[in-house]
Amino acid sequence: MRLLRIASGAALVVCLVRLASAYAQTDEIQVYTGEINEPGELSIIVHNNYTPIGPTRPAFMGGIVPNHSLNGVPEYALGVTAWLELGA
Repeated sequence: MRLLRIASGAALVVCLVRLASAYAQTDEIQVYTGEINEPGELSIIVHNNYTPIGPTRPAFMGGIVPNHSLNGVPEYALGVTAWLELGA
């Protein structure tokens, strides 16, 4: 069952990446499984976003050009109770 969920999630990610490359996506799409950490359990997830077609000029002086850029952001999470997880 777990393997099926992982395969389904991977297939969804591949479809979204293909769709994003066909249309210049400017928004971030996150898909979560609904699982949360056990109380006291700490985790880290790295979200990666690639902009296949984006602006070729920075939005402000000194900004980064988003065209063909890969960005990664860590998200830390701590299980507080069986039904509550805090993330940042």
